[in-house]
Amino acid sequence: MKYAAILMVFVLLLSLAGVGYVYLTATVTVTATGVATLEASAQPDTFNSLRQQLEEGSVAGTVFTDTVGDDPEQYKFVTYRVQLKNNTWLDAELVELAVTPRDGDVLQLEGGSSVTLTARSGGTYEATILTGINSFVGR
Repeated sequence: MKYAAILMVFVLLLSLAGVGYVYLTATVTVTATGVATLEASAQPDTFNSLRQQLEEGSVAGTVFTDTVGDDPEQYKFVTYRVQLKNNTWLDAELVELAVTPRDGDVLQLEGGSSVTLTARSGGTYEATILTGINSFVGR
């Protein structure tokens, strides 16, 4: 009986060490890989659609300001590319790419901003914002 108790304590300690290892190594590494800009005047249909959605309150994405001007030449789309790597044996079920807004930012488009990373996997993902033409793209 004494040996069984010692064995059970050993198994318990080993299990706790395994859970602790998984918990302490559960990280998602984020590496910025690039930024691309495109003037909104190059995509007037997309700009007008987003402007209309903002007016109706039906835009899909994160809204930073409620108003946007009529002139697409005053705005640009900025796309941030990042490399994500899940370094653990567990799935990262919800990883959201959220851009910190600055002055002049209007909204972050929803497409591709939330991803699921399976265990020990990675990939390149993008987040796009609509911002003023003179806004600084660095974050």
